[in-house]
Amino acid sequence: MKNTSTLWPYSKQAALLAIPVIWILSAVFLSFTRKFLSWPDAEVSEFINLVVITLGLVPLGLVLFDFVSSKRAVLDIKGVKIDFSQADMASETIGLPDNIGIEGAIITDSSPMQITNALEKAVQNEIIRIGLKEGDAWWATRLLALSAGAVRAGSPKVFVFTGTVENIPGVFLGWAEPAAVLKALLNSNAGYKMTYQKSKRIAQQVNIFGDSQLLPIGLQFSSDILRYVYSDEYLQLGDAMFEQIFMDQLALQYEGTPEKITLGRFDELFRHCVYRDAVNLEMTGEKQIAAFFDAHGPYVTLVRKKRYEALLKRETGESFILKQLFLQSQQTGN
Repeated sequence: MKNTSTLWPYSKQAALLAIPVIWILSAVFLSFTRKFLSWPDAEVSEFINLVVITLGLVPLGLVLFDFVSSKRAVLDIKGVKIDFSQADMASETIGLPDNIGIEGAIITDSSPMQITNALEKAVQNEIIRIGLKEGDAWWATRLLALSAGAVRAGSPKVFVFTGTVENIPGVFLGWAEPAAVLKALLNSNAGYKMTYQKSKRIAQQVNIFGDSQLLPIGLQFSSDILRYVYSDEYLQLGDAMFEQIFMDQLALQYEGTPEKITLGRFDELFRHCVYRDAVNLEMTGEKQIAAFFDAHGPYVTLVRKKRYEALLKRETGESFILKQLFLQSQQTGN
C-alpha cells in the first residue's frame, strides 16, 4: 500500500525487495555497457560498484529515517546528530466535551445552534479527541452531526477516540477520518441516511428561498421547511446551517431513545475504518521499531500504559530531519 506522506511511501517489505532488484538491474546495465561501450573500465569499476551497493540500500535507509522521525529518537551517523526529543513533533489535539457539550435531548424549537458552536472550536484544530469514557458519553446523533460538519468544513482532519478500559481512563481506541466515521454511521441505519439526505434538501431550499422578498407568489412550504426558511438565525449560518438542520432533524426523530456509542458499538461501527496501531513509549527500542513498522496511515499514535498521548504527522518528522541535517552539515563545513 502506497503512503505519500513518508520518505519511503511503500511498505517495509517493498523496501527489502527493492534492494536485490536495484542490484540486479544495475548489474545487467553495467554488463551491457562493458560489452558494447567498454565502460566502466578497471580504474572506475570499484567506485561504480560502491555506488551501486549504496544505491540499493537507499530504500532501507529511507524506512529507517521515517521510523526515527516519528520516534523522537536520537540518531548519530558519523558525527551527525539528530535529536527528535528537542523538537515539538506532536500535532496538537483538543478534546471535545461529552456529546458536543449538550446535555440531554436537544429542544429544537429554541434553535440554540449547539452543533455550529462546537464546530467553530473544532475546525480550528487538525485533530480532536472524542472521549467515549465507559460508553455513555456520546450519542450516535451527536457524532453524526459533528462528522457531517467536519466533512463540509474540511476540518478537523482526524477524530481520535479514547475510552475507559479495565478502569483505565483515556485508553486509545483508534483514530479515523471524519468522512469514514460519517459513512459508517449512515450505513448503519437507513433512517440516519434518509434524515441526512432530507436535511441536505432542506438546507438547499432555505438557501434559495430564505429571502422573503425573493419568494415566488403563492409558494408554500412543508412544515419541515417553514421552521427554517424564515429564520434569520439559520440564514446567518451560511453553509454551516446544514449541520444544524441535520442535528435538529436527528433530535426530532432519534433522541427520545438515543443510540449510545458504547465501546462495543464503537467496535461494530468503525472496526473497518479506524487505525488502531500505536507505539508504546514504554517498550524497548526493538519492540518500538516493530510496532512502528506495523503501523499504517499518515499519522503514528504514541501511547503510554495504553493511554493516548499524541498523534505524530509523518511529514513533520521528515521536515525536521532535513532541516537538522542541513544545519549540521553547514556547521561541519565551517
